[in-house]
Amino acid sequence: TPKEGAQVELNAATGEAKLSIPKVDLQQHAGTVTCRLENPHGTQEETVRLDILAAPLITTQLPKQEETVSGKDVALRVVVRGSPRPEAQWFFNDTPIAPENTSYDEEKSEYQLLLKETSVTANEGTYRVVLKNDLGETESTPCVLIVLGPVKLTKISPTSEVVDLKVGEPFEICVDVDGKEAPKVQLTKDAPLSVSQPLSDINVLLGQPGTFNLTCDAFPTPKVTWFFNDTELKNSPKHKIETKQNVFSLTVNKCDHPDVGIYRAHIDNGIDKTEHTAKLHVGVKPKVEAAKPANDQACIIGQDTQISWKFSGIEKPQVTWLFNGQPLPTNERFEITETEDGTSTLSIRHAELTDKGVYTAKATNAVGEAEAKTTLNIAGIKPVITTDLDATLQATKGESMTIKLSATGTPKPDIVWTRGNDDLVPSDRIQVTAPTAEGDDTYTLT
Repeated sequence: TPKEGAQVELNAATGEAKLSIPKVDLQQHAGTVTCRLENPHGTQEETVRLDILAAPLITTQLPKQEETVSGKDVALRVVVRGSPRPEAQWFFNDTPIAPENTSYDEEKSEYQLLLKETSVTANEGTYRVVLKNDLGETESTPCVLIVLGPVKLTKISPTSEVVDLKVGEPFEICVDVDGKEAPKVQLTKDAPLSVSQPLSDINVLLGQPGTFNLTCDAFPTPKVTWFFNDTELKNSPKHKIETKQNVFSLTVNKCDHPDVGIYRAHIDNGIDKTEHTAKLHVGVKPKVEAAKPANDQACIIGQDTQISWKFSGIEKPQVTWLFNGQPLPTNERFEITETEDGTSTLSIRHAELTDKGVYTAKATNAVGEAEAKTTLNIAGIKPVITTDLDATLQATKGESMTIKLSATGTPKPDIVWTRGNDDLVPSDRIQVTAPTAEGDDTYTLT
């Protein structure tokens, strides 16, 4: 199949076939040309090699500038077309370079110069390559190779190797820096471990994550290894180990009762090392063990009564009592007792009208709290006359007369004596008594 631009002519009379290429191209047309003749009786082929002569042409030039570090190898390359294959001569600062370190890759048409273990004195300068064949020659663009030497630091001050530093005063180190480019200078120091935030015990709600944090400054940066009950922990979905600047953390996900124990952080920076431990507690919020956390209760004035609420939780909750939102002081009338099953009981002796109100039992542990409320009502007993006055009273003129009656009620009833429609007021002539002792219910008028 003829390539683009080629023309095929066949003279049937003479049997002559001719291939014409108006504008030959080295890359497109050089190679093997085959002429194949075919008819119904068979085929015949003739092959000829087509060599296209061309002056050297550089298709990939040298870079204008190349940088390397002293001691490293550098390869300079050009890609050249030309036929016959051009000869290459490399130059360094216009001085021819011996061919020992030059090479040619025929497949890539690439010429290479390899500079081994470069140095400023031996290799820094301008490189170029001249390529020539029978049809002409060409020269690459020059390449300037810059070799960066190692930076040298010379200490100027302080001259002593050991310096006593004073807190709050500046400290200065002066050095002379020698290098082709301005280097980045960083001052570092070896420092012992300084733990500004040690581990602390944590209380975690069952099923929630718990995180230990440790803040440590040191140079070099320390390595922190975490342990649980002396077993080393690795990063996993259960245990997440993180480092952010000088903060080292361990997160225990979905905390459960088997996670309870002692966690230890081993800190080591090669200069100093230390260990810190802390405990993880897994708790359950307090819960009121009742259908409803509120109820009503009544008590007769003067009688004893008790209010009880039962709570559960891990760790065992501490229960405090409030009266109308204020802490309830304990005294001879108010006593608080607790049982092992989590029941807290408030005992009230000789209930008074002022004891009426809302009593709150508040249970608290490290992971939460719960409340239960009782509204206490204080009831009295209405007065009842147990021994009434006689229907008819007799008195002797000039003598004293005592009238008695008995009445019960809570609290003890107050008695008002009357004659006709007039109240009798105690005086020199009239004396009134009321019961004072327990069990006494007699009232007298004398």
